Amino acid sequence: MSSILNTNGKMATSYIFDKLYGTKQFTAGAELQLPRKVPMRVEPKSYFANERTFLSWMGMAITLGGVSSALVGFAGDGDNDDSSDRLISKRTIDVITCIYSPLSILIMCYALFTYEWRSKFMRTKQVIHQLHLGLK
Repeated sequence: MSSILNTNGKMATSYIFDKLYGTKQFTAGAELQLPRKVPMRVEPKSYFANERTFLSWMGMAITLGGVSSALVGFAGDGDNDDSSDRLISKRTIDVITCIYSPLSILIMCYALFTYEWRSKFMRTKQVIHQLHLGLK
């Protein structure tokens, strides 16, 4: 009994949930491993929705990277310091480029991680509960 008590002397919540509802997967230290009551079925459209979300994020990342590259291309050379004929200064373009380029790479990494994470849970037919951040 002492193994299921936490430091405050109360039962650990994971043990209680395992006891009542069963587990999604093996839980180390759980006394009882109950199977799921209803087997989960993944709809085929879920795979396409996952891929569509991935492509949407990648499209946004490519757009940001393209804007960053276009700004560098249109900035011209940095030899002349006469900024009277420019709408945006060279320094402003450099700052925007330094923000957009890493941001587009981070968005690509996030899209790939989220796609693989959701695909793994669909393959193993597990329920995922996540915060709804970004595009759905």
